[in-house]
Amino acid sequence: MYDLVVIGGGSGGLTIGKYGAKLGAKVAIVEAKRLGGDCTWVGCIPSKALIASARVAHLTRRTAEFGLPSAPAAAPVDLGSIADRIAALQAHIYQESDDPAHLRADGCDVIEGLARFLDPGAIEVDGRRIESRYFCIATGSSPVVPPIPGLDEVDYLTNHTVFQERVLPGRLLVIGGGPIGLELGQAFSRLGSQVTVAEALPRILTREDPDVSALLADCLQSEGIDIRTGTMVQALRSVDGRKRATLAPHNAPGNAPHSAPESAPDEVDFDAVIVAVGQKPLVEGLDLEAAGVEYTAAGIEVDATMRTSNRRIFAAGDVTGRFAFTHTAAHEASVVLRNALFPMNQKIDYSIVPWATFTDPEVARVGLTEAEARDRHGDSVQVYCHDFASIDRAILDGNTRGFIKLVTQGRKERIVGAQIIGPAAGELIHEFAVAMKAGMTASQLAETMHVYPTLSEISRYAALKPYERWLGSPMVQRLRRLNDRFSHVLPLGEFPRRGRNPLETPRGDQ
Repeated sequence: MYDLVVIGGGSGGLTIGKYGAKLGAKVAIVEAKRLGGDCTWVGCIPSKALIASARVAHLTRRTAEFGLPSAPAAAPVDLGSIADRIAALQAHIYQESDDPAHLRADGCDVIEGLARFLDPGAIEVDGRRIESRYFCIATGSSPVVPPIPGLDEVDYLTNHTVFQERVLPGRLLVIGGGPIGLELGQAFSRLGSQVTVAEALPRILTREDPDVSALLADCLQSEGIDIRTGTMVQALRSVDGRKRATLAPHNAPGNAPHSAPESAPDEVDFDAVIVAVGQKPLVEGLDLEAAGVEYTAAGIEVDATMRTSNRRIFAAGDVTGRFAFTHTAAHEASVVLRNALFPMNQKIDYSIVPWATFTDPEVARVGLTEAEARDRHGDSVQVYCHDFASIDRAILDGNTRGFIKLVTQGRKERIVGAQIIGPAAGELIHEFAVAMKAGMTASQLAETMHVYPTLSEISRYAALKPYERWLGSPMVQRLRRLNDRFSHVLPLGEFPRRGRNPLETPRGDQ
């Protein structure tokens, strides 16, 4: 009998396995493939490695901007070599942190195979019955494949298959303008592919502030990427060795493509297509009905303690349909650990969830957007912006496109959200996550010294905006005029009180 068995060896499962064993509990991870989950094998690790290679390729074309000789014409990119580098990095990270030997050494059992529930208190793995006081489902998600006519005929790619490709496509069609589609689309464009992105909604990155998504669309277009918003892929076909997509305007209310020219053709030729329209929870084969666990197409339903409809079974990560991030899965798993192994009912807090999209420029946010804040707090909301174009480090690095948008609320201007688009946005956003966790106001953040010259100065400059507004207020101006009026009566440094001036040197030291 185990204390806690987690089904799935991704971010959530590894968190439970590692720290549950360190707490002295008898825990096990059941994994059908290999530990590491989506992040290691089809998500964060390979995509960011691909982006790094693409960034270097892009920089070699900009040498003249930095006072260096123009680089010679680059040879065609060998995508196979990049794929080999990605595989080597994955193997290194797996061996350092995800190898089952590390978990077993810490006291966590690793059970290989497919799991399914037999009843509310037991699962079966390859014919073996496993019982536990508690279970946690952390099986992750898989790509959504839309029912586009002809899609199966053109050997489509997803983030689960694209990193094994060894030939760079000359023309790439990306279906979906979310984080996965844009990251992959820009990376392949920088490596030499001609990229078209088709997004059905009115803009890309619809979860971000509209000003942010508009600027990112402009930046991607300036690199030669064809962004088609408000556009559906109606059909795909292969004729005489040529692959072609039929694109059409999406008729959803409010859709008005902001990027494609009016004369844009309805037919687009391509050599490869990536489907990146979202993720769906992996629940197939678990026999959740036998365990009394309720779920929908959006994911397994959990309460604020991460419990499912069966109090003995928790769920964490992508399978819940809440946030498809590695860091949120790990955080949810930590809540599961506390509630399963200790007599408490800790509740998950999603009010401060930072995330980033690793395009160039990067996009990051935490807390409320301007629209969300105004819906919740009305006229008490203030918004302050500052551009990277005025940040010295961004100027020196030749990377000035982007801005920060700081959202505050109330008379004291408590920070309730921040959005950043620009260099290192994914790193810079954490300052605001910490500030929100501590309940800081903009003025408190502004009073914190920031190293010069660094990109982080943009955070301080944005936080200084409320102070600058206060300095220009009528009250402060009246105080300044009063000071000017009476300064001849009370010169600076004189104190109208009895005794010594406290700034004088003490007599004993004379």
